[in-house]
Amino acid sequence: AVRTVFRDTVNPVVSLTPGDDANLATARPPLRAAYADPSPSSDLDLLSFSATVNGTPVGGQFTVGATEATFTPSSDLPDGDVTFIAGIADRAQNTGSASSTFRVDTQFPTLSLSPASGTILTTTAPVFIAIYEDPSPGSGIDESSYHAELDFVDATASFAVSPTQATFAVPVG
Repeated sequence: AVRTVFRDTVNPVVSLTPGDDANLATARPPLRAAYADPSPSSDLDLLSFSATVNGTPVGGQFTVGATEATFTPSSDLPDGDVTFIAGIADRAQNTGSASSTFRVDTQFPTLSLSPASGTILTTTAPVFIAIYEDPSPGSGIDESSYHAELDFVDATASFAVSPTQATFAVPVG
């Protein structure tokens, strides 16, 4: 009888979702670790799967399958940077792991308008200003999402948009 023997020295490959630098507007994002054992493979040891979120072990809360493990937190993750680490070994005890740092941002940006709603204007050339900020530890303002209406008419293109405010000076005449 012929018996084939191989030596498995290749680490399993792990990839995580959410990935590095993702900005999430939910405090309970689904977490996913996908893994594979490249050839020559001794197969994965699914019982070796481990995971942490911000240093807290959570591997036992994942649903572990042949190619991935998934978990949705039952309590809110904190706003700000979150570090997700997961690892798995193959039957030859080669280990693979991955780390991802993503940002949870559940705080809405703040907005103040000038002149304020209901202000009686005494000039024929008013200047409209929208001042906005993303509270810390925010993910930042997406300037391309700015939208403005004056008297229910889209006026977005008339505003000069910057990272902290948008301004529109009504032309005289």
